[in-house]
Amino acid sequence: VVLSLWYGESTASAAYLLQHGNYPIPEKYVYAETTSYDTISNAFYTRTSFTDIAGWRKLLVVTNEFHIERSKAIFDWIFHAPATSSATNDDGGYEM
Repeated sequence: VVLSLWYGESTASAAYLLQHGNYPIPEKYVYAETTSYDTISNAFYTRTSFTDIAGWRKLLVVTNEFHIERSKAIFDWIFHAPATSSATNDDGGYEM
C-alpha cells in the first residue's frame, strides 16, 4: 500500500484497514474522523460526528503504546461527559 503524504492519520489508517492483504475490513465497517488535528478534538469529533448520531456505545480506539495512556484519559473524559444530543441512548454509557 502506497499512501501519499497528504493523507491524514485517520485516512491513512482507514486505507490500510481496507487494503490489508490478509485481513481486509469491509468498507461499511470503517469510519475515518478527518476534522481534528489533536487527540482532544479527535475524541470530540468522533463522539459528535459518529457515536452520538449512530447511537454506538462500544468504541475501539487504536493508537500506539507511547500514546495509549493519554488517549485513554482523553477519550474517557470526552465520552463520559453528559450527552447533548437527543439521538443518544438514555444511559449515555460508553464501553471502550
